[in-house]
Amino acid sequence: VSGIPFKLIEALINHEYWSYSMLFAPRLLLFLVSIVVDECVVRIIYGEQPSYSLEGSTTSLNRVNEEKSNTLGKKIDPVVLHQRYTVKLLYASLWPTLLFHTRTFSNTLEAFVLVWLVVLCCGDHSTSNDKYRLKCIAIGVLSAVGLFVRFTFPMFAFPYVAYYLFINVWQRNLGAFRLSLIQSLRYLSLWIVGFCSMSSILIWCDSIYYGQWTITPLNNLLYNMKADNLALHTLHPRHLHLLVNMPMLYGPLFIGVVFKLVQKCNQIPHYRSGLFWTSLASIIMGVGCLSLAPHQEPRFLLPCSLP
Repeated sequence: VSGIPFKLIEALINHEYWSYSMLFAPRLLLFLVSIVVDECVVRIIYGEQPSYSLEGSTTSLNRVNEEKSNTLGKKIDPVVLHQRYTVKLLYASLWPTLLFHTRTFSNTLEAFVLVWLVVLCCGDHSTSNDKYRLKCIAIGVLSAVGLFVRFTFPMFAFPYVAYYLFINVWQRNLGAFRLSLIQSLRYLSLWIVGFCSMSSILIWCDSIYYGQWTITPLNNLLYNMKADNLALHTLHPRHLHLLVNMPMLYGPLFIGVVFKLVQKCNQIPHYRSGLFWTSLASIIMGVGCLSLAPHQEPRFLLPCSLP
């Protein structure tokens, strides 16, 4: 995040402006990247891709037809338009979105990579087999990037990868367990190819930078497993994320999610949005696993912004 801007300003401007530029150049880069991320979020919110149900074997093509009708100039349900506008307004006005998305935290990059992963996992599922293969490899590449940015990334990403596998394999082949298993292994092998290839590149880059064999996520994990190391950064109670950090970051929205969860739990047989439960699983896994560590900072929860 900082290396590329620093190299550019070192080559382009006078060193007397170095300190001022060091502060703003990385933030400018993240601001530009955040615009791309915002566009990805808008695509997810507007539901340009078909939505799938966790129950039944058919896809909900009504939303696709709705979008096509909208592009042809026909009116769509005002309630849907209001919901989309509300979600966009909530995301755009979040404190993490306004503040942290232009800060050079690794958690910011983790949140960005998660958005890109969700676009791939929850995007158009009606593509050809060749695009499926490329998408599986791309998901593996993003999974590796997210892991090397923060070793906590899999906690937030796993539900979306599982959702992608469920939608594209098991739901398409209901009643054909053997076929589903074979396709799952095929998809998994493509994911492994993308993940291992990108991981090898990142390990090679880190090893060159540090001058020795380095596996960054492993080093990060081993460091954070020692309480003595975390004590250097201050120890917190295990409930801090849930009772303090989440309400502080997301305000009334967090309380609204809790009430929505309680409401929907009473309607599970009728509530068919797989993406809703996938996002909820991402939040629960992420916050739950992070709460196991005795060092808890609010910025660790930035990947929760999209879910």
